[in-house]
Amino acid sequence: MVVTPAEPPLPTILERISAGDKDAVAACLDEYGGLVWRLAMRYLGSKADAEDATQEIFISLWTSAHRYDPAKGSEPAFVATVAHRRLIDMKRSAWARRTVPIDRLPEPG
Repeated sequence: MVVTPAEPPLPTILERISAGDKDAVAACLDEYGGLVWRLAMRYLGSKADAEDATQEIFISLWTSAHRYDPAKGSEPAFVATVAHRRLIDMKRSAWARRTVPIDRLPEPG
């Protein structure tokens, strides 16, 4: 029996982005655009807000691609986690902007 050495696995999309592969950016959008869009719509409800959020999430993915470690989890799980965290931040920020500061509440009475 002849044993051939195993070829190293192909780099993931995020590993390619981290290495500076410009084609990987388009591949990331193609592969994960639907996932990120669905999460944004579920969290935010508004098409306009989801569009802004999707753009921000992909920028965040591209700047944090170097943090992805395939030994710790799948690439789709990493993408969904980044999206989830950004969307929670956006909801909190929107909620904070709508909250009336205590010193501006009307006097009782």
